[in-house]
Amino acid sequence: GDVHLLEGEVERLVVRACLRCGGTLKPDVVFFGEHVPRARVASAFALLRDAEALLVLGSSLTVFSGYRFVRAAREANLPIAIVNDGPTRGDGEADLRLHARLAPVLSEAAQGLTPQPPLGPGRPATSRTAAPPQVEGPAPARGVSRADATWAEEA
Repeated sequence: GDVHLLEGEVERLVVRACLRCGGTLKPDVVFFGEHVPRARVASAFALLRDAEALLVLGSSLTVFSGYRFVRAAREANLPIAIVNDGPTRGDGEADLRLHARLAPVLSEAAQGLTPQPPLGPGRPATSRTAAPPQVEGPAPARGVSRADATWAEEA
């Protein structure tokens, strides 16, 4: 990601080799510039087809590998919410846009979570585990800010 490292930190970085094959160990993530495996993309689109909304957290959506899900959600008329500290490629498609640093937003959201019993008989998988946000009155016109959130009305 976009991380600022102090001078000399990169030189001190030690990349470990695999004990079995001697190759470079790499986390199971897709780095900038790499291709997302087709199976992972197909799985993500399947999840989006069953979703009620799309929530984008901490992404500028600069690369198409992420932005394509915003476009697919818009085509499916799903609500789209984006939380990011800076502008994103999907701002024009967002129904809710929160310009904020992600860590404080998630910390505050986690405080609203309530413990729930495990999934099972009598509790559908779609049960909410957090209280829905409280917003009073109609959403303001596009571009009008309320509590650091920019609401975009559907055209």
